[in-house]
Amino acid sequence: MPLTSSLPSEPQGNPLALQPSNHVLAIYHTVCYSFPMDKLVTKPFERWAHKAGLTDADLLAAIEDLAQGKGAADLGKHLWKLRVARMGGGKRGGFRTVLAYVKDTRAIFLHGFGKNEGDTTSPSELVALQLEGKALLSMSQDELGAAIQARILRVLLEERNHGKQDQEGGA
Repeated sequence: MPLTSSLPSEPQGNPLALQPSNHVLAIYHTVCYSFPMDKLVTKPFERWAHKAGLTDADLLAAIEDLAQGKGAADLGKHLWKLRVARMGGGKRGGFRTVLAYVKDTRAIFLHGFGKNEGDTTSPSELVALQLEGKALLSMSQDELGAAIQARILRVLLEERNHGKQDQEGGA
């Protein structure tokens, strides 16, 4: 006997009520969960960004630009190079950052440098960054949590500001 539903042609009372039969009615309710995207920095990148005067807000804006396809270069294997504006200047003369990125899932800043330090990444650096990115992107949420707890990674926060307001004369 096939496993199908048997609903009366003219429902009485609850339209999903089962009528006595040997058939099975399966009702599935699909729930879609929207998890926030993981937005992280590695410890070496965090040190560099702090020295460069970049805030979490600057980095979050760069991730938003990448999500919208603005000013990003695809380096392959989920690695992207993004321009980030220098304080008091634009993106053109600003910083370059390399991050591992999977749309709507995870973005992890791996490497940063000023345009004056060179605009390219050597092939060996690229391979190393791709391997690091692959490892970080494949981590489970539990593994990410452990890396954050061990301070290997840090979550980017909207309100975190590395003292940039002080440099601009704010509070």
